[in-house]
Amino acid sequence: MGECDPAGIVYHPSFIDWFSIARMHFLSENGIRYMTDFHDAGITVVVTDVSCHYARALRAEDQVAVSARLLELSRTRLCFAYEVLTAEGELSAAGQTRHAFVVNGSIR
Repeated sequence: MGECDPAGIVYHPSFIDWFSIARMHFLSENGIRYMTDFHDAGITVVVTDVSCHYARALRAEDQVAVSARLLELSRTRLCFAYEVLTAEGELSAAGQTRHAFVVNGSIR
């Protein structure tokens, strides 16, 4: 489940890592291949903002589902929303990431 503190509580940055994994799955499931469609095309997708509201602590043995949903897409930006749900369907955390497309060192 990721790194935990000495009490077995999942360390908060793990949620941000899960957001990234969920985002990559979302892109793949929607026919966007990150390496081919962005990286190989010379486009870097940078995170410009991230937020996470922690509603319920998780322990190392807890099972979770992480979902990603596209909120905004423009020529220059992306915004995703995320939810981390326990196996019982309880919200553990919700957050967002905002991204900009960078080509040759400048935001496009």
